[in-house]
Amino acid sequence: MQIEKFLDTAIDLKVSFLKAKDKGIYNYSDYRDGFQISSSLFQEIKGDRDHTIKVFDKSNYKYEYQVIIAGLMFFCLSPYLIYEDDAERLQDEEDV
Repeated sequence: MQIEKFLDTAIDLKVSFLKAKDKGIYNYSDYRDGFQISSSLFQEIKGDRDHTIKVFDKSNYKYEYQVIIAGLMFFCLSPYLIYEDDAERLQDEEDV
């Protein structure tokens, strides 16, 4: 491995990470193949798009919200339900 290419890649990754953080993207999850954002940014970018909600039930966060925009998945973790009809949506998903 050429050390110069390795270092260039590391620098590119750091710059990209700092740009993403500045825009409100906390993390990229390989496992979920999605970008973690805050619940307020989620509400801002979601607009009138459909979203999914799952019970996350880990640590202090009980719910995981997801929305797909331009083929990219964005998710946030929340200790509370964000939208009025979420309790009903969760019940509907559990009944399936």
